[in-house]
Amino acid sequence: MFFYFDINDTMNNSILLIESIKDGQFFNYYDYAIINAFGNTVYTANYNLPIYIVFAIWNIPVYIIKNIWGLRGNFFIASYLWCKLLIVFGAVGCIKKIINLLDEVEYKNYSKRIICLLFASSSALLLGGFIAVQYDVLTLFLILAGMEAFIKNQNTKFILIFMLAVPFKMFSLFIFIPILLLKEKKVVKILFKMLLTYSLVIAEKLIYWNDSAYIMCMQSQNKDALKLIIAGNLGIGQHGLVLFLIAFIAVCVYCYTENGFVNINDDKEKNRELLYIISYIGFFIFTIFLITVNFRSYWIVLYLPFVILVMAMNPTELWMNFVLESIGSTACVLFLLSEHKIYKLSQLCRKLLLPKIIEIPRKQNLKYGNVSVFLLKYIGDYKGLLFTVFAACMIVMLFINFPSRVKLDNNLENKKIDRLTGTIFRAFTSLLITCIVIYGSVKGQNLVMYNTSNKPFISDMSIMDGNVFKQMFKATDNRELNSLTLKFRNKSIKRKNRGSIVVTITDTYNQSILYQERVGQALIESDKLYEIELKNIQVEKDKVYEVSIEKYEHNYNSKNIYPYLNDGVIEGMEPISINGELSKNNLFMIIR
Repeated sequence: MFFYFDINDTMNNSILLIESIKDGQFFNYYDYAIINAFGNTVYTANYNLPIYIVFAIWNIPVYIIKNIWGLRGNFFIASYLWCKLLIVFGAVGCIKKIINLLDEVEYKNYSKRIICLLFASSSALLLGGFIAVQYDVLTLFLILAGMEAFIKNQNTKFILIFMLAVPFKMFSLFIFIPILLLKEKKVVKILFKMLLTYSLVIAEKLIYWNDSAYIMCMQSQNKDALKLIIAGNLGIGQHGLVLFLIAFIAVCVYCYTENGFVNINDDKEKNRELLYIISYIGFFIFTIFLITVNFRSYWIVLYLPFVILVMAMNPTELWMNFVLESIGSTACVLFLLSEHKIYKLSQLCRKLLLPKIIEIPRKQNLKYGNVSVFLLKYIGDYKGLLFTVFAACMIVMLFINFPSRVKLDNNLENKKIDRLTGTIFRAFTSLLITCIVIYGSVKGQNLVMYNTSNKPFISDMSIMDGNVFKQMFKATDNRELNSLTLKFRNKSIKRKNRGSIVVTITDTYNQSILYQERVGQALIESDKLYEIELKNIQVEKDKVYEVSIEKYEHNYNSKNIYPYLNDGVIEGMEPISINGELSKNNLFMIIR
């Protein structure tokens, strides 16, 4: 249903990897991807090679379709959905690995249905996996598989899995290093195993060491992520303190000094404790990461499997954890939808199946254009509170699930989540977010009847001086008006300003008032569009109506406010009347 170009780019670049091998250009792949980039590609190959290898194998059917029919129309939609299916399998794989981990340590005090419910219905997964459509869930699957090998004491498999996970996402190191330090205490072995884990990346750099295209693409990608981490600093000292790195180093020191897990072998009770510690560390690291770093919106999914493992293994606080995680993740997702550029793209709901189900207005006829504008209109002044709610919920969860507070006993009372209540609540939050994204992206509005904003200038006559501005217009058709947009120069938006203006729409035929609103001056932002929503105002074709703006009769502490005008008079409208005298201009307005 949702389209974001990144997964499309990955699909295109994986197909180009197949073609580069066919054309004998594998060792020039990154340059080949630039030269032969598809027309709808935004970013040419800029991820590590193993990602494109995995997607190339998965997309062999897409490659066949491309060469027979081409990736157009329904074939493009089918190919894109096929590519998204890999993300679905990644999510299912994560659920399976979480259950395997709990079974491996013989932890019986949990419900598999609850695990599936918590993961599959998470707002974080909805955003990162199915709206932004990122492959982070594949990285999480590999991390969980690596954790399973670690718990089973399969050290070689543990290293091999993380060898693949690291080039998928360097964030894998944030889990690998602390896990390694819990058991391995010899510095030489630690460094050697870290080097092994990084070996695929090193091998890739050796293959493309002389490829300027590879260097250009990868450096720009890696610098972008690093800058985001460094930017999350506390502004003290000579260059600020990077809060996340401080927390990460502290976790690593704790893991290295913890000697309780060096030789536990098949001790299920100790393994159970080890799994909880690892899960809590993952939850802690990625929670601090999300709170302190200006992260990409789809990275929110990174904390998800760890928090679910923690919730599953702390049954006495299961209900409280459920409520906190649900509220926190939903609040964060709403914040991210309003803030990040992905959700400002009009194509989010226009490329795939939704246009085949409902009629979507043309771009110029959309009321909001995207979900970000929709949310900012209603929660823009308070969006920071949403992120604060998320941070508060996560911090409380870190406290109530702190390892020393939790007893990993199979005989503990399990405060179960009522399945019906839990399902309804999570389904409601997921459905709410989905509906918000769709509504904000496709909500239509009337065609513009008149738009006099192409040559704007500011009147030198203030409304507060008693000047009255009247603009007549002739209705071009029979319709119900939706909105009137004006613009003002207003230098006083202080709370003590009790000045008001009155906006009126009148039927000039019988002088009946169709609409009238008193607008507080303190609420009008200077030099920005001010939209007035009109309800149930029916106009008739060829009849003349009048928009008037004047000051309210009783004002206190009011200041000068000047309306914007439009240079010249457009067809179908009379010149604006100011204090009863016609000028050579129109009022600046957009009426729908």
